[in-house]
Amino acid sequence: MIRDLTGVDAVNSSLYDGSTALGEAARMAVRVTSRYKILVPRSLHPDKLSVLRNYTEPVGIRIETFGIDDETGCLDLDDLKAKVNKETAAVLCEVPSFFGILDPNAVSVPSLCHEKGALSIIGFDPISLGGLKPPGDYGADIVVAEGQSISSEMNFGGPGLGIIGCKGDDLLRQMPGRLIGMTTTVDGKNRAFSMVLQTREQHIRREKATSNICTNEALLGIGAAAYLSLLGPRGLSQLFETILVKTNYAIKQLHELPGTLIPRFTGQHYQEFVVTLENPHHTIAKMNQDLLSAGIHGGKNLVNDFPELGQSSLMCVTETHSPEAIDKLRATMEKFVRS
Repeated sequence: MIRDLTGVDAVNSSLYDGSTALGEAARMAVRVTSRYKILVPRSLHPDKLSVLRNYTEPVGIRIETFGIDDETGCLDLDDLKAKVNKETAAVLCEVPSFFGILDPNAVSVPSLCHEKGALSIIGFDPISLGGLKPPGDYGADIVVAEGQSISSEMNFGGPGLGIIGCKGDDLLRQMPGRLIGMTTTVDGKNRAFSMVLQTREQHIRREKATSNICTNEALLGIGAAAYLSLLGPRGLSQLFETILVKTNYAIKQLHELPGTLIPRFTGQHYQEFVVTLENPHHTIAKMNQDLLSAGIHGGKNLVNDFPELGQSSLMCVTETHSPEAIDKLRATMEKFVRS
């Protein structure tokens, strides 16, 4: 089902979470291209960037960032073009981005990479594919995602479901984990499943293993399959539209709050959006305290990871938030910014 949604050749779910999927994707790209530079957007989630560095630094892979537009939050294509060269193994682009931007520039990234002999890695949100173009359709070589939103409830941060997929035989042979195929018994009367691909060698020649992933997320994969089956194509599309409408409603309700810039970026948003406090006497830390006192979890504080955004936080709206809950958020924030 994820293969159909993403438009790639093969997908597996044998990775711990979206961050480890990204780390594996980077190393796949390096093994195929024999190049040692990965480009990622400045807006990449800081935790993902940390895991990516853990995966790449020990084997001599360099991670470099390219910019985003200060006004729209979209990728700075000029900066990206200037940094993609013969040393670049792959470029990462996320749709939606960490800041919640649905970037129209994303569809041109794969062709830009291919012109320079590099690969493209597209990070996606599974539910967003109920309304967005499949990344494989616009040239993505590798796709990665965190599948928790379609597989399990939140449980103190876990468990996660790392999804990775790719196009082409060269990449397929480098993909971590195992691929299980459906066949039949010899007489053709019963379905059967068999391991059709497991290229890693960690069982007997660990020093030559392509991956250190040695678990399987089949239970969460089954949960994701059940969830997507229950939704169906129409349900997934409706879910995407519901989240998009509620995101826009939240932005509209918060946009006129005095002393704020909401949203911080002008691009089209999905789920997340950045809230910036412009009053020098107000801080995100204090606002989050006030929100929590009112029974509302505030957004992720971005001050340390993205100091260039000033006093900013990342808020998120999903299908679980009612209009009444969003109205309560506005009322609580209005009381704070007018204090």
